[in-house]
Amino acid sequence: MPHETTTRMMPSTLARSSARRAVSLLVGLLLVAALAVGCTGPRRAIQIDRVDLWAQQGLVNVDADSSPDGVIVNVYFYSNNHPEPAVGSGMLDIILYDGKPGIPQLTDVKPLKTWTFAAQDLEGHRNKTLGLWNFQLMLIWSDAPPKSHVTTLVAKYHTLKGHEVYSAPTSILLRLP
Repeated sequence: MPHETTTRMMPSTLARSSARRAVSLLVGLLLVAALAVGCTGPRRAIQIDRVDLWAQQGLVNVDADSSPDGVIVNVYFYSNNHPEPAVGSGMLDIILYDGKPGIPQLTDVKPLKTWTFAAQDLEGHRNKTLGLWNFQLMLIWSDAPPKSHVTTLVAKYHTLKGHEVYSAPTSILLRLP
């Protein structure tokens, strides 16, 4: 006759097992909630302290000729109060220079073109690249094409308090010299 074995859990073991499951479930729910909150969008910063401008590889061509008509850039706003990119409430200018002027000469050189974006205009360009919030902008210069083989872009952020925050210049090779 087969021998039947039953295992009984002691009440204290059963309580610990249930408590572990409850804690695991709670931790899982908190993790899901934290991830959901992080996906709602970038943090709105009261103060923007740094602006980064990155040009994507490849140029934009919107017409039939072979010359480039623009570029796609990603703009990141940072606040000293938060480690991740933020959203500002001010205005953004992207300034295009023909050639590659040095940093001290940028204020002396007349820009070839300036694109201006109000905070509400930027909302439609919100993007997430490699986990970082930014604004992706297609800048078309077909009405004022650069004459040089290289062009330089600078982002200038106007804070609500009247300060200006500049990105480092970004030079883009349009064609070989």
